[in-house]
Amino acid sequence: MRLAPRLPFAEHRNAALALTSRAANGAALLLGQALIARALGPEGMGSYGYALFLATAGSTVATFGLPSAATRFTAEAAGARDDAAAGAVLRAVARWAGLGVLAAVAAAILAGLVLPAALRPPALPGFVLLVVATSARLVAAGAAQGLRDFTGQLRAALYGGLVLPLGAAAVLGLRLGVGAALAATAAHQAAGALLLARRAAPVAARGASLAPAARGRLLRYAASVGVLLVLDAVVWQQSEALFLRAFAPAAELGLYTAAYQLAAQAMTLVPGSFNAALFPALAAQVGAGDALALGRTWRRGMATLAALAVPVAAVGAAAAGPLLALLYGEPFRGGALVLRLVLAAGAVGAVAGGASSLLYARERQVTLLRIGLAASAVNLALDVLLIPRGGATGAALANGLTQVAAAAATFAAAALVLPRAAALAGRDAPRDVSGPP
Repeated sequence: MRLAPRLPFAEHRNAALALTSRAANGAALLLGQALIARALGPEGMGSYGYALFLATAGSTVATFGLPSAATRFTAEAAGARDDAAAGAVLRAVARWAGLGVLAAVAAAILAGLVLPAALRPPALPGFVLLVVATSARLVAAGAAQGLRDFTGQLRAALYGGLVLPLGAAAVLGLRLGVGAALAATAAHQAAGALLLARRAAPVAARGASLAPAARGRLLRYAASVGVLLVLDAVVWQQSEALFLRAFAPAAELGLYTAAYQLAAQAMTLVPGSFNAALFPALAAQVGAGDALALGRTWRRGMATLAALAVPVAAVGAAAAGPLLALLYGEPFRGGALVLRLVLAAGAVGAVAGGASSLLYARERQVTLLRIGLAASAVNLALDVLLIPRGGATGAALANGLTQVAAAAATFAAAALVLPRAAALAGRDAPRDVSGPP
């Protein structure tokens, strides 16, 4: 694959490709999880949801910011016309992520042996497979996104997306349990990872070893992003699963899992697809030193994200009860209020994702880390206060209030780091935006 010498304003075209690939992948996940929910019921879905939470935590720690680093630095290499640097980044990221996955597998096995029974990973073999496959998918997707290989992502979604519905249908038809459901989910992630890795391999093959300065910069970026992602994806995005597991009946966690996964798919599919194209576009403009284009693209991107996220939340909230019953079965209709709350929070978070993309592109992950630390403290306090009394509804409230507070802080931080001339689309815009303003 030949990298474009300078990435033009193609974010809308790429967003269309990302939307199509996420539609295929999202449809596969939605159908697969609907079949799994019907097979397991609310209580079994609670165990499955807890395993998904732990797998998310394990894969996030195992890859520790490396997928985002792959996206960031390969996109920057494209903006700087440096194909060899992009390949070197991909080779280094794959090697370091492999070591992290090995450590995560060892930790998962140890957790299955020493944790109290209520907190152990359910169905340990299937859980370990899911951690490995999810980690591989994260790294491969980060590489494809940085290379702006949205056509490759579409092929991976179309062909790999067939695996989960077929596996979930077997779980339902054969009346299998949580372990089989986790294995089917792991197979879906692994198929996508293999397809994405094949597309990135020619670029990685052209790379050599990273120079010490470049290696240090990439590792510092990945480390700071990794801390942020652990706080974001594990603590104040999904910590509710841990508290529900500890303080509420299993059925409450099942209702929350169904509502949260549905809302997450909706926001990932529509506004998330556009943000997947926006981030590498911003990073490429940083690499090219085009401050004026950076400001225009970001303002346009934020408006588009809002126009996409709000209608999705409104439609989903209006049809929450019937939608849950249709997809997951009548026992899940009781999660309608939970779905409304997580959709509202998801819309706010989706728009804030555009602000986060700008901060990542300008390497202001330390700012996001500070926001994440504060949000995590607020979220954990709200979890302790609301979940023991409110169950799934309390979990949705805790998550939603935290999302709103974090989004406000992220918007403010993004406005401050945008170069002033670019923000105003004014005169004498600075050409170098790779360093501090």
